[in-house]
Amino acid sequence: NLATAVHEQGRYKEAEELFSQCLNAKKTRLGDAHPDTLNSMNNFAVALKQQGKYKEAEKLYRQCLDARKTLLGDAHPDTLGSMNNLAIVLRKAVEKQGSKADS
Repeated sequence: NLATAVHEQGRYKEAEELFSQCLNAKKTRLGDAHPDTLNSMNNFAVALKQQGKYKEAEKLYRQCLDARKTLLGDAHPDTLGSMNNLAIVLRKAVEKQGSKADS
């Protein structure tokens, strides 16, 4: 899709807006817990993470993880992927905090 293509080109701010629009449209059409909505939520969080917006990304990753646990179960590959994504953004946030403390 267009948002993914823009994201892959490194145009993260533009991709963020496109992912946001996509997520909102899917929430409206499919509901908050639909697998396609959750995929869009994850993609939006990736775009936020790439821009260093770790708190915003963390919030979306947590929502996605919680919904996937409920919908798919704890051991589903998508749930595990969400768990991994959350762990990565939490690590990035800690690293960012550490670099601020070193300054």
